[in-house]
Amino acid sequence: MCIIILVSKVLIFDLGLCEAILYNPMSQNTAEVNVMKYKIMVITSNYLYSYVRELIDEIGTEHKIDVKIYDNFSNISDIYNAYASDADGIIVSGKIAKEAILNNKMVVRKPIVSFDITVAEIYRSIINLMLKDRTIDLSRVIFDFLIPICDEISASSVLESIDEGSLFLDIEKWNKELRPDYITVIEEQLRKEIVHLWKHNAIDYVICQYSSIIKSLEEEGIPFYYPLPTGEQMRLSIKKLITLIDIDRMRNNFPVVLRIDVLNKNVKSVDKISKTAKSFFAENLMAYNSYIEEDNIRIQLTVSQLMLITDNCKTSKITKYLSDKQKDEFVVSYGIGDNFNKALEHSYIAARESVLKNSSYVVDENETLIGPLDSDSYLRVENNLDDNTIEIARLCNLSTTTVQKIIAITKLNQSKRITTAELSKQLASTVRNANRILQKLVSGGYAKVLLEKTTNTKGRPTKIYELDI
Repeated sequence: MCIIILVSKVLIFDLGLCEAILYNPMSQNTAEVNVMKYKIMVITSNYLYSYVRELIDEIGTEHKIDVKIYDNFSNISDIYNAYASDADGIIVSGKIAKEAILNNKMVVRKPIVSFDITVAEIYRSIINLMLKDRTIDLSRVIFDFLIPICDEISASSVLESIDEGSLFLDIEKWNKELRPDYITVIEEQLRKEIVHLWKHNAIDYVICQYSSIIKSLEEEGIPFYYPLPTGEQMRLSIKKLITLIDIDRMRNNFPVVLRIDVLNKNVKSVDKISKTAKSFFAENLMAYNSYIEEDNIRIQLTVSQLMLITDNCKTSKITKYLSDKQKDEFVVSYGIGDNFNKALEHSYIAARESVLKNSSYVVDENETLIGPLDSDSYLRVENNLDDNTIEIARLCNLSTTTVQKIIAITKLNQSKRITTAELSKQLASTVRNANRILQKLVSGGYAKVLLEKTTNTKGRPTKIYELDI
């Protein structure tokens, strides 16, 4: 699918050529891509299993599609991890089901899509229900997925919210702030709330998006309507997933520059570490290119190789291997690019952070800083300098990089409350520096001292800050 050329120990990745092969309808190779068969896994609830199986058989596809059942959101990631390695891509029946997978530790990372509710689906659900019962009171019909999101959950309120354009803004905001620990209990909380409303004669009907609670609704005798996915939705989901799989496979061949910086800058140490690194790749049966430049070693790999030796950018296996074999101080960093020059450039950026923090970092093709690897303070700092980030940095006299890191920390913690000690740990910096940053955020109006927590130990009480970024 892609062409990789090795010239004078330099990896050249021709992205434009790959795009031409994949997407040029006049290309002879395009037909080969289009007929390529993939293994797709669909993860759905027991309620939807038979219907989804029949739907797949009905629409027909050249791809091999297997359907697996999950019981609830607490075990859906286990289903994913058990079978994902045998699949090229995943389809799940619902956005929250997808989030339940993504928010848990994934053994392997595969392209994943979900059936998402749309405005058309909401209208279709209400119309179908009214056709079924023309006397129904829409103020007594509720959408289950709206219960944790907003107060107005009736069908009549939803129609008004759609007209105002506020509904999907509320949904999007809730999805962004969704805590991983809440995902695993959301089904039970929804079930309890719906049963409570039913027993207090507050509702007549439930339009469901959470198919895993339907069994409970049936047991309680609560009328419900579940908008089943259509054949067109399934076809579009498969098409979208195939595109993501093609992109993922192309990305797997992106060049990577693994850089080892020897901190004592001793020539003998560099040579010794270089030989040990070669042993690591030999033991892992990996082809590579390498060369030495002054105080660092550069090793050319691909993204697929990188994912193997870092467990999907979570740990740096070569760091531990080198540390066990010799005593010289060093740091390992990784740069990914859509061509070799970009990978090399990103390895420099990653190296600066790695040397500064004495930990391993990755900078990917989008210039996202990932790391430190092998740490509980693992962050993904995206290189998206929007106007808000720039304004915060300006008003608080902080670097945009620092602001981006703090934004990433709030996303990781699923909370905007933090102490100086917590920020220090997650930034891998001193307590003094963390305190300086928080004080600047307070002065700039983007943080406030929420309360002071006293402890049994001597000293000043711990301040808890609430961030507004």
